[in-house]
Amino acid sequence: QGDNEGLWQMSNAFVTANAYNGLCGTETISDVSQNCAAKASALYMKAIANAFDNDPIYSAAAFGKSPQDAAAWKASLPADRRDVWNTIKGPQEREQLIRFFAAGIVARNPLKFGLKKDRPLDELYRVTL
Repeated sequence: QGDNEGLWQMSNAFVTANAYNGLCGTETISDVSQNCAAKASALYMKAIANAFDNDPIYSAAAFGKSPQDAAAWKASLPADRRDVWNTIKGPQEREQLIRFFAAGIVARNPLKFGLKKDRPLDELYRVTL
């Protein structure tokens, strides 16, 4: 999509300008291993999550915004944000939220989606612990 690269679809210019690639060494976000892309997106999401007081739902909806834009968007939302779908009015933010939940559902149930070589995401955590 445009100049976006890697699994998390971030632009190299954005990653570089915000120093989200600081842990990447010589790798870039488009490298096949996706190690740099994972590190860059983790740093980015930490900044976004901070803007939303670590609320994963609104952080996911804000994915793609700069931390400053995410903070401005948060400020435009009503104080009572319990009704997520009616609070999030923008089509881009709604699309991000839908993709977030869809990715979680597929990652938890890969075999049901034809991903025969993959295991459920929670099994991967057990392997690394």
